[in-house]
Amino acid sequence: MFVCLTHQVRSAEDGGLDKLDNCALILAVLAALAVQVSAASVRAPFSTIPQTYLTFEIEGLSDQWVLMSASGEAAHYVSGDISLGLKLEKLAEQTILHVQLKAPVSRKVAVKSYSAKIVLPRASLHAVMVPNQHKIARLLDYWGEHHKWPDDVPLYRNLISENFRQAAPTNAEAPFILITDERGFNKVAVGWAAAERGSVLEGAVDGESYVLTLERREDLPFDGWRFKDALIFDTSKRPWIEVEEDYARTFDRYNGRKHEPIPEWATEPVYCTWYCYGDKINQEGVLKIAQKCKELGFGTILIDAGWDCHPNGGYIDFENGILGDYVARPDRFPDMPGLVKEIHDMGLRVMLWCAPFWEGKKSRAYQEKTSSWHMRDADGNELHELCPKHPEVRKHLFERFAWVAKTYDIDGMWIDAADAVRGTCYANHPHTEESMGRAFVQCLSAVRSGLRSVKPDAITEARVMHANLNTKDVLDVVQPSDAPYSYEVLRLAGIHLRPWAYDCQVKNDPMIWGKKADAATVGKFLATMVCSGVPALSVDFLTAPEEHCTLTKMWLKFYKEHKETLLKGKFVLFGEDFGSPDMMLVGRDEAVVYVKNPATKKVELPKTVGRITLLNCTNSDRIELAFTPVPRKMSATAYYPDWSPAGEKVIMEDGKLDCKVPQGGAVVLEVQ
Repeated sequence: MFVCLTHQVRSAEDGGLDKLDNCALILAVLAALAVQVSAASVRAPFSTIPQTYLTFEIEGLSDQWVLMSASGEAAHYVSGDISLGLKLEKLAEQTILHVQLKAPVSRKVAVKSYSAKIVLPRASLHAVMVPNQHKIARLLDYWGEHHKWPDDVPLYRNLISENFRQAAPTNAEAPFILITDERGFNKVAVGWAAAERGSVLEGAVDGESYVLTLERREDLPFDGWRFKDALIFDTSKRPWIEVEEDYARTFDRYNGRKHEPIPEWATEPVYCTWYCYGDKINQEGVLKIAQKCKELGFGTILIDAGWDCHPNGGYIDFENGILGDYVARPDRFPDMPGLVKEIHDMGLRVMLWCAPFWEGKKSRAYQEKTSSWHMRDADGNELHELCPKHPEVRKHLFERFAWVAKTYDIDGMWIDAADAVRGTCYANHPHTEESMGRAFVQCLSAVRSGLRSVKPDAITEARVMHANLNTKDVLDVVQPSDAPYSYEVLRLAGIHLRPWAYDCQVKNDPMIWGKKADAATVGKFLATMVCSGVPALSVDFLTAPEEHCTLTKMWLKFYKEHKETLLKGKFVLFGEDFGSPDMMLVGRDEAVVYVKNPATKKVELPKTVGRITLLNCTNSDRIELAFTPVPRKMSATAYYPDWSPAGEKVIMEDGKLDCKVPQGGAVVLEVQ
C-alpha cells in the first residue's frame, strides 16, 4: 500500500508560494500533526533540494503516515510501528537526502518498491544527457537493419521537450539522471546511492514542468530491520561530465567500494579477432595474425567467440549449442595451450571470449550438471542463461574459470552477453535469499576470482550494458558496445564511460574500417582510438593495404609515447557543439587536443603546457584556432596521418594557429 503526507511548503524552485523560514516551517508541519493524510507520496520538506516526492510500497503498512518532527535538515514520520527518517547532508557541490525506514527489532520492514519524483521548472533545461548508454548501444540495431549508422548522433539522449523511459537493472544502467543547459553544463543531477538494486528512470513533460521519476524494485522485497538509501542531488553549474564523476565517487563511497589496482598490462593495445573473422577462427589463423600484430605494436590478442563452440552462430545456439564447457574445439584449436605459449613467447598477452551465463543444451555441463540451473520466464519457458541466484552457479563459475586459467594459461576473459540475464527467475529450483542484482554481481566476481586463483594478474573485461556503475567493482576494463565502421559512435559512447569508470581502465570497442578507406579516414579512426582509452582494433592486417598497416603502427607508437597523458590526463570537453563535442586530454606538460567541429575556433586549456598535439578529425584541411591561456612562443609542425611531416615549421606567437593540417593528421605545437 502507498502511504504519505503531502506538505504545502514550497521550495524556492517552485515558483509558487514564498519559501518559509525555519520557524514558519516548524509551525506548519507541527500543525499537520493533527491531520493524517492518505495520498501517493511524501514530499521532502526541504528548500535546498528540488521539489521531491518519495513513495514507498511496504508490505503490511497501514494507510497513514504521521509527521512527528521536522527542521531545515531532517524530518521524522511514523506509520504504525514503522518510522521514516529523512536527513540532508551537504557534501561539496552535492546535497544528499538520506532515507531510512526502521521497524521494531521483532520484525522486518519489507519494501516492495520505492521511488522519487522530482518536479523541475522546464524554462532553463535543455537536454537529458544521462542515461544514454543504452540508447547509443542500441544504435547497433539500426546498423544491422540499414547497414549504415544514423547521421548526426548526439551525445545527449533527448531534448527536454521529449519524454523518456529507461529500464536500469543492475546489469544495464546506473540509477542516475542528469539534465544540462544548451552548453552542456549541468542543471540538475539526481541519482540513488545504494548499489545492486534495479531501477526504472523516466522523464516527462508536464505543462511548464519536467518531472523525473526514479523507481527502484527488485525480484525480492528489500527487507530487514532497517532499510536505507539516499538521493544524491547536484545543481551546480559545472561540465556535466564532472558532475557525473562526482556522483559515481559518492556512490562508491556510500557502498564502501574501492577498486583494486588494475594490472599494468591491461593498458597494452588489443587486437580482437571478431569483426574481421567472426566465429570462423582457427589456431593457424590466430597465430598468423598474432605474428603480424607483434610487428605493428599490439600487446594483447583477444581470441573472440568461436574458439569453444561451433562456427556460424554456435555461441548463441541454445538447443544444439555446446557453449558452456570452455573447451577449445579440437578440429580448429588442436593445441590451445601450445598456441597460447607461442603467443606468450612473442611477448604478447592472451585473452579469451566468454559468455558465462550462456550454455548450450549439447554441452557436457548442461547434460551432466546444470540443466536444472537455467532461468525460466513467467510462462515456464527455459532460457539460455544460468540463473545467478541458483546456489551452485557461483561455485560452478569459479571452478570453471580457474580451470580455464590453469589449462590454457590465458591472461584474462572478455565477458559478453551478461546483459541478457533477466531480473526475475521463475524456475522451480532453489534460489539464494538475495536480490537478482546482488547475485548477478557476485557471479561476475566469481569469474574473476576463479581466474585470479591461478593467475593473480588476470583481468576481466566487459562492454556496456553489463559493464556499468553497479558492476565495475568486479571488472578491470570496460568498453562501449559494438559499433563497427563508426569511429564517431564509438567516440560518443566512450565519453559516457569516463565519468563512472574513473577507477577502471577504459578501452574502445575494437575498431574496423573498410579496405578501401583512404589515409584521412583511417587516420581519423586511429586518432579517435588513442583518445578513447586503450587502443583496440579488429582489422584483417594479413590482407589489408600496406598503408593501413603503416598508419596503425605509427599511431600505436604515438599511443605508447603519450600513454601517460592519454590514459591519465584530465579529460575535458569543449567546442561549439556540445551534442558532438571536441575533447582534450591534459597531462603534466602536454595536451592532446581532438578537434571534430570546424566551427570550433577557441581552445581553453586548463593550464599552460609545453607541448600541444592537435588531431584534425574535422572535414577541413585547415585549422584556425585561438588558444587560451595564450601560450609562449611556439613552433607548429603539421603531419600527415602516417606522422610524416606535411610542411615547414611555422612560429605561433599570439596564441593563434592558422595553418594547413591534413585530415586525419596532426599539428604539434612546441614551446620555443
